[in-house]
Formats: sequence, structure tokens, C-alpha cells
Amino acid sequence: MEKRMTSIRSGTRRRGTGILALAATAAMLVSGAVGAGLSSTTAQAAPPPEGVVNIVDTHASPETRSLWSYLNDTRGQGILFGHQHDIDNGLTFSEPNGTNSDIHAGTGDYPAVFGWDTLILEGLEGPGKATNTDSQNVTAFADGLKQAHRLGGISTISAHMRNFVTGENFNDNRGRVVSHILPGGDKNAEFNEYLDLIADTAKAAVDDNGKLIPIVFRPFHENTGSWFWWGSSQTTPGEYKELFRYTVEYLRDTQGVSNFLYAFSPNGNFGGDAERYLATYPGDQWVDVMGYDAYENSNEPDNSDTWINNAVTDLAMLSDLADEHGKIATFTEFGRNGDRTIKPTGNKSLTFYTDLLKAIKANPKAKRMAYMLTWSDWGQNEFYIPYPAYGNVPEHEMYQDFLAFYNDPYTVFASNIPADALTREAEAAPAQATLRLVSPADGVRVTEAQTTVRAKTTVDVPTKVWFTVGDDATEHALSLDAEGYYSALWNIAAADLSNKTVSITVHATYTAGDARDVTSSIVLGAAPELPVGVIDDFEGYGDDAALQAAFAFNNVPATSLTLGVGESASKGAIFSYDFSARDYQGFGKVLTGGGQDWSAFTRMNMWLDPDGSNQKLVLQMKAGGKTFEAYPSLAGTQSTDVSISFSDFRPPPWDTQNADVRVTPELLKSVTEFYVFMNKTDSYSTPGSIGLDNLRAVVDGPTPSPTPSATATATSGPTATATTTVTVTPRPPSGGDVYTTPGYHSVNGRKWFTTCESYSMTWRCTTEIWATQVTNAGGKFVKATGWFFNNLTYLPSARAAWAKNPLGHTGEWTSSEGRQWRTECDTAATGRNGCRSYIWATVVESTRASSGTWRYAMVNKWVFNNIVLFA
Repeated sequence: MEKRMTSIRSGTRRRGTGILALAATAAMLVSGAVGAGLSSTTAQAAPPPEGVVNIVDTHASPETRSLWSYLNDTRGQGILFGHQHDIDNGLTFSEPNGTNSDIHAGTGDYPAVFGWDTLILEGLEGPGKATNTDSQNVTAFADGLKQAHRLGGISTISAHMRNFVTGENFNDNRGRVVSHILPGGDKNAEFNEYLDLIADTAKAAVDDNGKLIPIVFRPFHENTGSWFWWGSSQTTPGEYKELFRYTVEYLRDTQGVSNFLYAFSPNGNFGGDAERYLATYPGDQWVDVMGYDAYENSNEPDNSDTWINNAVTDLAMLSDLADEHGKIATFTEFGRNGDRTIKPTGNKSLTFYTDLLKAIKANPKAKRMAYMLTWSDWGQNEFYIPYPAYGNVPEHEMYQDFLAFYNDPYTVFASNIPADALTREAEAAPAQATLRLVSPADGVRVTEAQTTVRAKTTVDVPTKVWFTVGDDATEHALSLDAEGYYSALWNIAAADLSNKTVSITVHATYTAGDARDVTSSIVLGAAPELPVGVIDDFEGYGDDAALQAAFAFNNVPATSLTLGVGESASKGAIFSYDFSARDYQGFGKVLTGGGQDWSAFTRMNMWLDPDGSNQKLVLQMKAGGKTFEAYPSLAGTQSTDVSISFSDFRPPPWDTQNADVRVTPELLKSVTEFYVFMNKTDSYSTPGSIGLDNLRAVVDGPTPSPTPSATATATSGPTATATTTVTVTPRPPSGGDVYTTPGYHSVNGRKWFTTCESYSMTWRCTTEIWATQVTNAGGKFVKATGWFFNNLTYLPSARAAWAKNPLGHTGEWTSSEGRQWRTECDTAATGRNGCRSYIWATVVESTRASSGTWRYAMVNKWVFNNIVLFA
């Protein structure tokens, strides 16, 4: 089929001869490494001279340097189209043979960019096999890269790495993995072994002449989301940056990989906010390609205009950043998923591909993407490329639109990649000198009294390196160790491990008289200990920085969460939102210990101070690996207690595959995440904020309303029955205090509920209180809010009626059940004509440390149980 060419290609479309293989990553200067006072800024690379490329690997192969040059030059001339697993998965073929391809079936051409993933090395994706050895999967992977090269394409490798702590898949977020795999971590060696397999694959990927095939390597993508263990809920920005840098340096410097470009690709959207995009950017010295992933997932609108406009805004921002930093801009992933997943029939927005391309082309900045890649065709339930007719399957209803996308002069497929894409003369620009603090990484929490400080320099060799803490000018020397770090042990006073925030600054001087420094902010001391089921009560944080270090943030900076006034004038949190540039944002936690067992809980409670904005508040939890949501109202402005049954939680709208799943005790046995999100609604006008406190799972019971039903189990007194000749006529209770008057009571902000029943020769009233209590369940301290037993009150009757009942006499005794009891009568506590009884019991005792952290312990003590009143 004929197609008009742009300046980067000529002639008609034809199948290419296979020149390239792309792996997205881009070289950038270190963030905050050069010069004093630049510890929180990013040094930007000036545009290189003609024929010089700002590549991460200054020793990269000539073909890799040429690929960098080609991708950069193609910006604004056309966009290369990419497809993940193009020759390994598809709808139009049943078996891969190296040439079968959905793209080829529909166009007669191949994608310009072939996407692959390191799951191949684990045998979880083709051409790897689960039955293969590691070396066999390396060979199979390299063979696939070679074949893509022969077909005229560029290869890019993403990395869905397994969880190195739990051994489970990439979407298992347990274990704070990054802290375990970086230097000093117990899983660092295992992580290195995985990187070794990637390096082996890169080195085995050679063309028919034995030359290394250049690849774009894109590790740790979509880190601004929370669905991977390297995502925002599991790492601080400082940890993520160091993970990316470590990976680049290990592959490039330790393993000698010389055919990688390195790509950074967080998940959108960013609303055109460059600062938010750069929040986790590793730095110019470690990035070649600046990309971003974005998928349309709402199926409500009939067209894709809104999503496309948002994407174009971000692509324009990305193009500007790439120009400023001397990098290659790419649309690393795009497509439709969730509710908007392309279906065999009945789709909306049938001109999605051409509408998107038209909007990109119309924006002079957004059009300057080197390539755009969509995901794999897994089957009829999830595919991204509309297909032509095949077998007995008719042509897809969006196929003609995709064909028009293919035929547009601005899209580049394999046949249009120029023959010199890998043979251009390109010289690597000199590497920039850097100084960085490797560990503790910015934003992490240090809980031990001794930790290792590691710093690293590149290019320039310092004459002296040391660190200081806060405003203390004391110099702590750092010495070069066997792993190439300047390191030393940092001894922290026990008194400083108080959940406070400090700064640590690494300083370096050089022979030329230059001085550089870099600073990180670190929280000292353990996070507040919270019982199972408690997301947070916000009492244990000394400042905003300590609070922010305890949470992960999605689509919003950490500064959006601050300490404020919560329930009953205690500490709470203020969450500020601004939808001027983005339409959702939130914060949350990945629960410690690999998740918590909430199977005994039935509700989620919280204190909420709404702002009357009527925006959409979302409570989101992940239970049993599935996501559920509830939506409290923000319509009013009165603070209120919110209580939502887990039976009212539902899967989010985008999770169509689990739409019918409901929360069960079995799923609640493993709750791994809890998030609070704010979503923009049509009523949004200005930024706002809400107050939150006491987010916790609770045991089902009556809600604090005028009609509760008693649920507590009281400890009845000894069963001894008084024997007396005195005749007493029991009187039903009348109006009085909360302990003797049936019904619901609210006194000084506390809620009580009392029921009374005829008992022997008097009346016995059981009183419950709406409260938060900590109990010990299965060796864990569990905090729950609900109705709890408070005490029993025996209403006034003749003292003689209790003559033979130990509850009516001062003394201690053991009941027939073996329980120890103690009674005191006519004391200041009981008043004249009354007795109080206590039972010896094992209970949870709560104490609060000076740092604000609550501590819990099991203790044996006398516990008040009941009172007997005499007439």
C-alpha cells in the first residue's frame, strides 16, 4: 500500500531490513550533585554540538550512540510506532514463528519499536519458558531481539521484576523491597543476580555481523503509581532515584553493558506539571530517554477528547523538559484499558487512534515525541491493536481507523526507518561530575542506633569527603570502601530516635579548590506503633515531615498532608487538594508485615471534617489482592464520625474483571494497602482541604445513634444467691444517671447505652460505652472502635438481701469458676450504701512515650466490674 513519506523516509512503505533495537532510557546530569547549594536542584545539560550526544554511557557502542542521534533527530519529523510482544502474542495467529504479527497482518509492515520484558527471563512471557534454565531463557530472549532487528525494528525492554523479598510477582507490594535490594540490604546479591541476567541478554543480542544491537532499557516504569513494589506507596522519591541510579551503574560499570539507552517513564497524568514529573527523576547522568505512560480507562464519554487533551498537555510538557535536559522525549506507553479496554464489538470512540494522532500533530511541542508504544495483544479479553479479518473472525470495528493511523505520513513503522539509523557518526559528550548521598536515601526512616552513610562521586576524585548532621558542624569522615562508596558508620543517640526529622549533608572538596555538597532529609526513630486495623490516629508524629514520611502519595506532593486538629481536639491530618492541573490525588499506606488480618473487622470508621465541596472522597483498600472502594460524602461542613460497612465497599469502576466481587472475611485476611483519594467532580471551583482522624477498621456493632443494640458481654458477678427472710419488692429503674437509666445517652461528648433487666430481687443494668479499645488477638495488638462493656449496676435494694453474696461485703474471694474477686463497700469511691467489685484479669495497658508513640503491654491487674447499691 502506498504512503506519502516525510523527510526522514522516502519511497513507498515496504518491509524493512531490520536495523535497530530500542530500549528506553536517557542520560542526564545528576540531580543536585554539582556545587554547593545545588543539593535539591537538577543540573541541566546544554544542547550538545553537532554530532555529539548527551548519552548516559560515554563508552556506548557506535550503534548505540547512533541510535541516540537518530531518535533525537526524528523528533518533530514523525513518530515511530511501537507494539509490545508483537511477534510473540497476537490474535491473528496461534503460534509465534518469528514473523507472525498482528501489526503485519493488518498493515503488511512491522512496528518500528518492538517491546519486550524481563519476565521472559523468568519464563513468564514468551519467548521464555518456565521449564527453561536461566541461560536458556537468556538465549531465547536474545534470539527474539535479533529477530526484531532483522525485521527492521528497534527494541525496548521493560522490567516487571519479581518481588525480591517475598518471591512473588511484581505487583506484590509487600516488604519495602527497595531497602532490601540496595547496597547494605539482605537481598542486594539476589537483585544483582537478576541484573546479571539482563546484562547477559544485552551482550548476547548481536546482529548477523556480530555487532551489539542497541536497546532502550526501561526499568521501574510507572513508579508514580502504587501497583508495583517500586511505586510511590513503597518507596520515597529518594529511594526510587537511588534504585534507578544503582541499576544503571551496575549494568554499565560493573557488567560492562554498552548497548543500552536508559529510559525513565513515570505514570501520568501530570496536568502539564513539570515539577511533579521531575519529583522522582534520577538525574541527567542516568537517563537518556524521558518518557511517560498514560492509558484511557473511563468508558463513560462517547469520545476520547478529554483524555487526549490531557495527554497532549503532558506530552508538550515532556517535550520541553527533554529539550531543557538534552534528552529524547517519548510516549513510552499509551492505549486503552480498564473500562475502556478495546472489546471485540460495542466500543466507544471508534476513531481513537486517528483522533489521538491528529491532536498530537496539531501541537508543535507534543508532536516532538520520538516514538509511541502500545501494549500487547493477549487475547480477545485484552488487546490494543484493532485486527483485520482472520479465520472466521470479522474485521474489527476500529481496524479501518488503525489503518488510517498507519497510513498517516507522520507515523513511522519498521519499513520507514532509514538505513543509517545505526551508522551515524555520533560522539558521546563528556560525563558530568557528580556527588550524591546514596544512603540513607532522602526521605527514609532510620530506626537503629547505628547505620551506614554512603556517598558516591563520579568523574572528579575528591580529596576529602565527610558528612554533618543538622546544624551540628561536627565532621564525620567518610572513607572510600571496596564497593566504591565513601562510607562510615553513623552512631545515633538513643534520645534522637524520637520520630523527628533531621538533615544529613555530605561535603566534598577537590584539588582544584572546588567544594560540593548534597543534603537529604531523614526521619529518626520507628514509626508510631499502631494496632492491627488502625491506619492512623496521627498522634505519634513530631512534625509534618515525620507524618509525610509515613505515607505514600499519588498524583500529589507530600506537602499536601500536614498535621492539624482532629477529633476531640487531638492531633489529626489535613489533606489539601488542588485540581487545577490534575483530576485526582491521594495518599495512603502499604501495611507493614506483608499485610494485616482484618477478618475479625466488619466496618471502616473515621473522623471527617468535610469542606462542603462535594468532591468525590474515595476510601480504597486492597484486600486479598483485590481493590475495593467506598465514597463518604463531602457535601457538608460539620465534622462527623463516618462508619462504613465492608459490605458496602465495591471494586472501583476501572476494575471491570472484578466488578461482581465483594469483600469477604477470607479476602480481609490479607489487607495490604489503604488509600484516601480525592477525585474532581463537575462542581469543583477552587482548591480545598479536608480534616481526617482515627482511620481504623472496627468490629461490627451498633453505630452511635439513638437506637443502638447492646453487643458487649458483661462479666456477671459470682452466682451465689442471697438467702434471706427479708422481703424486697424490686423497682424498675427510673430517670437518673447513665448507669441506671435505660437507653442512649450522650454526656460530655461520650456516648453510652444502658439496658436493664429484672435480676433476683432487684434490677441489673448493663452499660456500654462507644469507645476505642486495644485488645490482644493472636499475639497482635488490635485497636477497634465500637460498643464495649463498661460496668454492671445493681439498683438499690435492701442490704440484708446481699447478706450471703460476696458482692455485698468487703473482702477478696475466688469464685466457683476460679476467678479472683475483690469488693470494697462504703468507701469514698462507692459512697455510703454501696459496694464496688473488681476482678483480677489480664488486660492491655497503654502508655504514651515522650515522643508521642503509644506502647502496649499485657498486664495483670484489678479491673472494675460492677457496683451494688443499697436502699
